[in-house]
Amino acid sequence: MLKNHVFAAVMIAALAVLLMAPAMAGAYCVYNHTNAELTVCGEFCDHCLSADLSAGEHACCPGGDKGCGGHTQITVSRVGPLASLCGAYKTREQVEAHGWVSIFGKCKSPKECCANRKDCCKLRVKIYRKDGSLQHEGRMENASRYCQ
Repeated sequence: MLKNHVFAAVMIAALAVLLMAPAMAGAYCVYNHTNAELTVCGEFCDHCLSADLSAGEHACCPGGDKGCGGHTQITVSRVGPLASLCGAYKTREQVEAHGWVSIFGKCKSPKECCANRKDCCKLRVKIYRKDGSLQHEGRMENASRYCQ
């Protein structure tokens, strides 16, 4: 009987410690509000974030991971072989730690992209600070390097 009470007390103490421990916050997140699947990267994939996001999805780079400390330029391209067809885009400003990036716009179909590579995707971005205030809003620039 005493063993059961000791075990229960240890379990309750362990649960309390877990609940009181601070959760690891995402250093930054990227939201895909476009009509296309995008490869999203932090600093041309030199930082930790590298994710393929379908339309409506998001990904976060956890603050404890190397390269996820924020103050990162976000680059995007179409997923897979479409990247070389459609080019890559980058934010004009870096997202700060615990901020987030929302990408908006439309990308043409692969067939349409072959006909006109310059206008394959028209992407706009909103970059938010950690307090939720808007840091930057504007178009994404063409990038010379691709996320791979």
